[in-house]
Amino acid sequence: GAPLVAQQTEPRLALVIGNAGYGPGALPTALNDAGLVAEALRSIGFEIVEGADLSQADLVRSVRDFLAKVNASGPDALAFVYFSGHALSFDGESFLLGVDARLERESDIPIEAVRLSDLLGPFADSPARAKVVMIDAARPLPFRPQGKGLARGLESIEPPRGMLVAYSSAPGTVAPDRPGDYGAYAT
Repeated sequence: GAPLVAQQTEPRLALVIGNAGYGPGALPTALNDAGLVAEALRSIGFEIVEGADLSQADLVRSVRDFLAKVNASGPDALAFVYFSGHALSFDGESFLLGVDARLERESDIPIEAVRLSDLLGPFADSPARAKVVMIDAARPLPFRPQGKGLARGLESIEPPRGMLVAYSSAPGTVAPDRPGDYGAYAT
């Protein structure tokens, strides 16, 4: 007889963003990494919303549209967010950077970047059964804004209840890209 294929009942949604084209220095593997993660998720039944080289405004819009989809999918949904690009920590908060970020002074950061907590809060409030956020942003920053000096890496966070947040390196650390087409974390 024909093999029985398990019926996938829950909606599986993923937002996968690869930001490579930063003005001060491109990230060689970010787009490949996002493609690799999207393919892996697609192979296990996820519907993928992909974003490449998103500006700050496009990043905010993509997250908002994705959250609307997740909210419409009901309480059985599995929701996954992957961001490969530059992120930084400032004043005790982590920020994701759109490719259009212009950081001349440290005071530009809250204006030019997307606060991670602003993404996690609404995501945590969504009815989805499982919520995973992976931030692949451990690379040293090409930005040198004027100010006291940025902390290395991202801030450690207490994820909202019912959510898993994973960083590509320990809080407060960075790791340069290794040679090759893909980053270690995505692989």
